[in-house]
Amino acid sequence: ALAMQVHAAERRGFGMESTGAILPLNIEASHLYAMGLNDTLKFHTNLRTEQDLLAEALGFVHQADGYTLALREDERSTGPRRRVGFNTGCSLAYPHKKLPLGVQASAIRTLAEQLGEPVLLLGGPEDTERNAQLVLELGPLVEASPTELGIRRGAAEIDRCDVVVTGDSLGMHLAIARGKHVVAWFGPTCPQEIDLYGRGVKLRANVECAPCWKTDCDRTIMCWDRVPVEAIVGAVHDCLLAREADQPIDAVRGGP
Repeated sequence: ALAMQVHAAERRGFGMESTGAILPLNIEASHLYAMGLNDTLKFHTNLRTEQDLLAEALGFVHQADGYTLALREDERSTGPRRRVGFNTGCSLAYPHKKLPLGVQASAIRTLAEQLGEPVLLLGGPEDTERNAQLVLELGPLVEASPTELGIRRGAAEIDRCDVVVTGDSLGMHLAIARGKHVVAWFGPTCPQEIDLYGRGVKLRANVECAPCWKTDCDRTIMCWDRVPVEAIVGAVHDCLLAREADQPIDAVRGGP
C-alpha cells in the first residue's frame, strides 16, 4: 500500500489496488506472485530459494552471496566453544516446526556421549520450559543458554557453536547469518526455499503430506515423528567433518 503512494518513476515487487487486492507491479514479480496462489507450484514444482525468487521479483540479479548478522565485541558470549548447539523450539505460530522433546533428547544424548562434551541448548522465551525439561532429563550432557535476553544475545550464543541443529525457524536464520554449519529439519515448510550456502544438511520428514504450511495437524503419525535420531546424528557428524576439512556440504536427506 505504501509503494502505491510514493511518487516514483518505476515500482517493483507488489502493490495494492484500491479494493485491497495485492498485485505484482512488474513482470518479474509475476512468478513469485503466482507461487502465493498455487500450492502445487510453491510446494512441489519450485526448486529455487526464497532469496533468488525475491531478487527476481525486484528486478535484481541473485548472486547467492549470503546474509550476515554482525555482532559487536561487547555482545559476544564469554561461554566456552561447543561443537554442537541444539535450537529446540520455534515460534508459536507454527508449532510443528520443532521436533518432539523425546527425539531431541535422544539425539542430544547420543551426540554428547559421542563428542565427549555437552550440547548447548538454544532458543527463545517460548523454549524456556522445554530447555529446562531437557536439563532435568540430561543433566551434564547439556548446557543451557539464556532464552529471555533477546535476539542478539541468542545470536551470540549460537556463535559459540560449530554446528547448529534446528527447525526452519529464526534460530536457523541466525545460525546461517553467523556462518555456522546447520542441520535443519523440515516438516510443514519448504526446504527448497532455504539456502544453507554450502554449510549444511536439510532433513525432510518422510511423509507424503509435507510440506503443508499448516498450523495444526490431525494426522495420527505426524511429520515431526518421522525423523530418525540416527539421521540427525549422522548429519551433525557430516557437518563437523566438512567444517574441519573446509569443504562444502549441501545435502537434502529423507522425505517420501
